[in-house]
Amino acid sequence: MSFTRRRFLQHSAAASTVLATGLPAARAAATDLDVAIVGGGVAGAYAAWRLKVSPDSPWRDKKIALFEMSERVGGRLFSPRFPDTPNLPVELGGMRYVVTEGHRTVVEHLIPHVGLRTAQAPVGSPENIYYLRGKRLRQRQLRVPADVPYKLPPAAAGKTADEIIMDAILRVEPNARSLKPDAWAKLKRDGQYRGRPLIDWSLTDLLKQPIAEGVPADEVYAFVRDALGYTSLVEPWNLAEAMPWMVSSFAPGSVYHTIVSGMQTLPIQLAAGLGRQGTVPNRRLTRIDRIDKASFRLTFTTVEGRQEPVTAARVILALPPRAIALLDPESVVFQAPQFRQDLASVQGQPMTKLFLGFASPWWQRAGVRAGRSVTDMELRQIFYFGTEPGTARSLLMASYNDGPAHDFWAKFAKGAPVPGGPFWYMSDPMIKEVRSQLTAVHGVDAPGPSSARSAMMADWGADPYGGAYHLWNVGTKSWEVMPRIRNPLPDGGLFVCGEAWSIDQGWINGALQTAERMLQSHFALRRPAWLPTGVDLGP
Repeated sequence: MSFTRRRFLQHSAAASTVLATGLPAARAAATDLDVAIVGGGVAGAYAAWRLKVSPDSPWRDKKIALFEMSERVGGRLFSPRFPDTPNLPVELGGMRYVVTEGHRTVVEHLIPHVGLRTAQAPVGSPENIYYLRGKRLRQRQLRVPADVPYKLPPAAAGKTADEIIMDAILRVEPNARSLKPDAWAKLKRDGQYRGRPLIDWSLTDLLKQPIAEGVPADEVYAFVRDALGYTSLVEPWNLAEAMPWMVSSFAPGSVYHTIVSGMQTLPIQLAAGLGRQGTVPNRRLTRIDRIDKASFRLTFTTVEGRQEPVTAARVILALPPRAIALLDPESVVFQAPQFRQDLASVQGQPMTKLFLGFASPWWQRAGVRAGRSVTDMELRQIFYFGTEPGTARSLLMASYNDGPAHDFWAKFAKGAPVPGGPFWYMSDPMIKEVRSQLTAVHGVDAPGPSSARSAMMADWGADPYGGAYHLWNVGTKSWEVMPRIRNPLPDGGLFVCGEAWSIDQGWINGALQTAERMLQSHFALRRPAWLPTGVDLGP
């Protein structure tokens, strides 16, 4: 299970200068399996690791294989390197996890357990820039109402977007900051606001409620949407789910961490527990049929278009909703009552990431060094990822965006594809637009990238991902959907896990929660010794 940084870089170099595959070149024998796990993201890799490596697992000696449609393990975690900055992971997917007082997570205990080194991932700094409505502010200026180009009522003036959201949540539940998992679960089921169940409210509805007599809420909502950096988080989604999510993800005192070797090394290390003959790359699942009560036939399509059948006694679909929806409609999983409705109980959130490498950290001329800046332009969020040791070469996530901004960047012509997912080198017109917006935000000229291979993009709205993360729909009773979708067939044998149907959507932790819950409920695994009992896995 040892997976050193040297081995990780060897995996990268074996594919290309920029790829981090984590999958062996050899093709595994994959027929007559006890368990077929489909999806090499963090949920699938974790399920494989727990079944095959946990000392008390009754599945250690069983035939288990992990199937992945691409040539790499990681799913929505991908940490390639640019040629000029080989020590700086280009986090095209998930890039961090949050540690919040009172909200313990699977991921924060798993990472040190498997021996990966972490570091803090800074987000906010008083000197970071907020470029809103054509005005350049420093983060500290958000505290000065006269400097903020929005007509905010006194109750919102001088506050950050996070604080305004928290104030709105506290109007619904005054004890929101201190609620424990059981209390949150009860509030989701029974809570009401102004005579309506919480599940029938959206976060948008709440934020658009006037917070002062006679003062329209539109400006408050516009400021929160623009200054938060995430459009999708203030668009309509289930308020009962949004409240605990916001409290745990953006609470004051929250600290963000990342894996030094790249977030993708977590699923790579987990999948390594299967050995070389347990991972099967370049196999996309297209159909599932039930042979009898004890077995399934899975049909995979290779990159050459060849159909390959695999039989398995049990199947785990560790896939996002869109990938499942793209299966042959005659697949057995769609014959289950409620499954199509449960599949549509969440909405995928398309997001784009744009990374560039530069000869030097030119943004320091604008007085910013780390963390992020925010704008209402299509770049939305800009993260300063650091400098290659011993050089001036530096890495910038020039854009982390969603909603209309994602649609804006998706319309640009893409450059050469990068194998392994929805990744491309950025086209010249896109780079030109990025440089123009970076210059506007920082007030200093943004140079071009250091090389043609130091400008890369990810479009997580592309099939079969359907979004970078997912949010519960208004009106959905998540506590009913989660256990039902984990075991959707009346006769059992097929199981679903992943971030989409979790209490921690958008985070790696949500994927791990659902996988662990599934394994304990349906594979007779006991809670691992390294995972404290206070860590909530959801219903």
